[in-house]
Amino acid sequence: MSIVFYEDKVRRSDGGYDTYHAQTSAEQVLGLSKLKIYFTASLKGLPFTVSREGFLYEATVPDSLVAYVPGVELEAAYSISCGAMNRTITTSNFYGITPVAFGVLRHSWRDIIQIAESGAAQDHFSIGDEISIALTGGETLNTQIYGFNCDKIPEIGVSPSEYKTAGITFGLKTLHNLREMNTANTNVGGFPGSEMFAWLQNTIYNQFPNEIKPHLKTKDLSPEDDASAKIFLFSAAECGSYPIFATAADRIRRSPTNMPTRWWLRSTTLNYPTPGPANTFCYVDESGVIQDGGSPSAMYGVNFGFCI
Repeated sequence: MSIVFYEDKVRRSDGGYDTYHAQTSAEQVLGLSKLKIYFTASLKGLPFTVSREGFLYEATVPDSLVAYVPGVELEAAYSISCGAMNRTITTSNFYGITPVAFGVLRHSWRDIIQIAESGAAQDHFSIGDEISIALTGGETLNTQIYGFNCDKIPEIGVSPSEYKTAGITFGLKTLHNLREMNTANTNVGGFPGSEMFAWLQNTIYNQFPNEIKPHLKTKDLSPEDDASAKIFLFSAAECGSYPIFATAADRIRRSPTNMPTRWWLRSTTLNYPTPGPANTFCYVDESGVIQDGGSPSAMYGVNFGFCI
């Protein structure tokens, strides 16, 4: 049996610490080391595995969405798989619990923003990771990461080819309620000239919590639109380029009542720069297929994005 020496500290009432040194067996330390995995709600009830060479743990995601995996080694890499999601993590260098967010962000928005602005968000988070936002109007948005360093941020006096990119682009996992692009059947002025655009830049933007709002980046909407926006709809081209939209099935979005629902795109044509009709916008249908010909006054779901 191998022996492990460790140091422990106990806080005194005067604010100082007493330090103790102890020893235990490596086997006992291993028994104290666990993973604490936080799962997203969409994975509830699915089987998951945690593995590395010589180790395999299999279980089902519980109703609580939190699972403990005992007997992991310190500073070791483990692969976690559940459904179509896979992630490799490294355990802590001290005995105890290593928390793991699997498909759900457990960070504060302050931490997320700092990591995004560092340019290394992809080293900390994964495509599809989810987090909720409580709008001041009373609604709660179920958002997820759509991509890293995907969207250009305009800067005064800087050539568009030299624009920096936003660290993280978020979009909705669950659609906002149904809404028309315009009350009249016209796309004159495109997305920047639409009632939808004005509603997103004013009503929705102003309902973002103060801890997030000042950090929302202004996204360049070119080349399709000669404009920029803090809250935006996605274009037809972006539905084929964002990592989260790998297949048609990945583009399916559901309403708040969990029904597959059509959702608006900001494009007026599928074949930009070839102009489209003067009275339609593109959309994604219930099967995740990108379509054109949507009447601007039709009530489709709203899937908007924002960058930090």
